[in-house]
Amino acid sequence: MKTVITGGAGFIGCNLAAHAMRAGDQVVVLDNLARPGAAANAQWLATLGGDLSVIHADVRDYQAVRAAVRDAYAARGWAPPTFLDAPPSAGARRIR
Repeated sequence: MKTVITGGAGFIGCNLAAHAMRAGDQVVVLDNLARPGAAANAQWLATLGGDLSVIHADVRDYQAVRAAVRDAYAARGWAPPTFLDAPPSAGARRIR
């Protein structure tokens, strides 16, 4: 089964991805890798040896999300609802 996990390089998302990979799922992680440790988490997932694809994109990128979820059995959202690192031009409200 193809499982898409947005925010899959965060703490919760990468552990969910690891669990899905161990269960034999094809896992697609969509993450902008903006948070500290996200890139390291994505690298750790790659060492597990499962069927993994990492898409470096933002959940606000409609085309990237659409491509990621094509033919997916499940999609799980773990990207944070607040965009603390978003540039002001993105239309997101900063919460700092």
